[in-house]
Amino acid sequence: MKTLTHTKISYRVWSLVIALGIIVFATSCGEDDPISDTQNSDLPSEVSFEVDVESEAGMEAVMEDLDVVAEAGMDAINAGGRQLQDDRLDCAIVTHDEDSKTVTIDYGDGCEGPHGRVRSGIIVITYTDRKLVPGSVKTVTLQNFSVDTVRVEGTRIITNIMETEEDAPKFRVELIGGKMTFPDETSATRDADHTREWFRGTNPRLDESYRLGTAEGTDRDGNTYRVEILERIVYKRTCGLLPVSGIKQITVNGGEHVIVYDYGDGRCDNLVTVTIDGRTEEIEVNPRRFKKRPRG
Repeated sequence: MKTLTHTKISYRVWSLVIALGIIVFATSCGEDDPISDTQNSDLPSEVSFEVDVESEAGMEAVMEDLDVVAEAGMDAINAGGRQLQDDRLDCAIVTHDEDSKTVTIDYGDGCEGPHGRVRSGIIVITYTDRKLVPGSVKTVTLQNFSVDTVRVEGTRIITNIMETEEDAPKFRVELIGGKMTFPDETSATRDADHTREWFRGTNPRLDESYRLGTAEGTDRDGNTYRVEILERIVYKRTCGLLPVSGIKQITVNGGEHVIVYDYGDGRCDNLVTVTIDGRTEEIEVNPRRFKKRPRG
């Protein structure tokens, strides 16, 4: 394989490959840094176009983290009002208004959670029924909410689309008006519409989850992108953070550049085949190799 020199695309494509794997299983995606990159990757050295696909990766990871926190908030107070423990909520005030079916998670002016992540502001969750009741809807909105130094906006709507409670859990997950604003006042936007299905194994370690759908938005440099899952993305809990199969395509600026990720044939090998504008390389990804990279 060829090693990509340290160009703009080097760390951004790499961080996207990693962040695309940090989804679905809540215990996997909650505490890695969503605004991140690594130093090295293995992609063709000739690839040097400046496309900030990191914005897409960062937005996806931030919203997945938000899902995890919101779910923890929903679980924090059970029907009898007993407070349940979750370290993501240790420094937040969680309240539950049963009459309006609203859960509020208030991080105040900022408090540090596990792994040094600082959250501030308020997450408001409204719901119609229990998560596994067919047709139930959970809506997550944000009030002056930030993760570390990044301001996050948008509405997350999660709808149960199961026909019966005996079916495998299946949800439509929408992001409307997603936006991240960075300390230098650059911003990235994202809207998304996905379906997620959870296959429950004979024990939790055998669980799998599946994702289909699309997303689109703009990056911090004004480029537009569209993400489409061409073949169902599959995750296995036993395989960790990365998908084990499926194909995802990112089209930049209406077709100026096309990036395709093929996650393989179902084996837990951390191998991803990346094709950029027709050039293909297979890379091995370490999804936990994150570090913060300040910008601006």
